[in-house]
Amino acid sequence: EPGLLFVSRACDYYGVSADFLLGRTEDPEGGVMSEPITHLRPLLTALKDRNSAEVSAAAGKYLAATGRMISAEIYGIADAKTMARCRLEQAEAENAIITLFPALGD
Repeated sequence: EPGLLFVSRACDYYGVSADFLLGRTEDPEGGVMSEPITHLRPLLTALKDRNSAEVSAAAGKYLAATGRMISAEIYGIADAKTMARCRLEQAEAENAIITLFPALGD
């Protein structure tokens, strides 16, 4: 999980609120939503219905790759090879989740 300093820097870099960056709102300016962002609802429902180590691992890999991409951009080390590797890791994690929950791929 990213630390507070990382979240703060990422918010400054992208010019968004922490709530937006953490997926708690669709408004980049802030404003906490009472429910998760719409496109995450199917995944959250599926995760509640099926406690799966496979899904947790895939979600963790996706978030780790995304974190590396953001870090690379923030620290100015976002070369093509690094970003391509992160995008590949994201795609592999997405594929693993969709394989476990085919309805999420629709």
